[in-house]
Amino acid sequence: VIHARESKERGFHPDAVFLLTSIICLVSYFSLSGIRFLFLMAVPVSLFAALGIERAARLLFSFLRGIARFPKPASTAMVALVAIIFLIGPVKEGYATAQSYMPSVSDEWVDTLSHINASSKPDAIINSWWDFGH
Repeated sequence: VIHARESKERGFHPDAVFLLTSIICLVSYFSLSGIRFLFLMAVPVSLFAALGIERAARLLFSFLRGIARFPKPASTAMVALVAIIFLIGPVKEGYATAQSYMPSVSDEWVDTLSHINASSKPDAIINSWWDFGH
């Protein structure tokens, strides 16, 4: 994938597309048995998204430079403005979500930790195991 991205030729790379698509398909299959495998899809999906965004920006830049006859600085500014417009909503939602998050501790957690504190030695070490799939 890195070789395909760094190559001097900017054309279509079927080997990289096949590899990334294969990873997505395999991870989709694995996620049927455990949702925890979905995080493995982050890299290929992000690469496809980045390539799509880059190609869309190139098309917009080419349109502004070629058909609309905008000068290069104006075309660059327009592409940046379009990118900023698309990013305003997700960034605002991210800030709103972060500001509204309230951590919670259930009564069961408090009871369990109180029981552990009362029934263990002061120098005890607690070793926990998080079961697969959770």
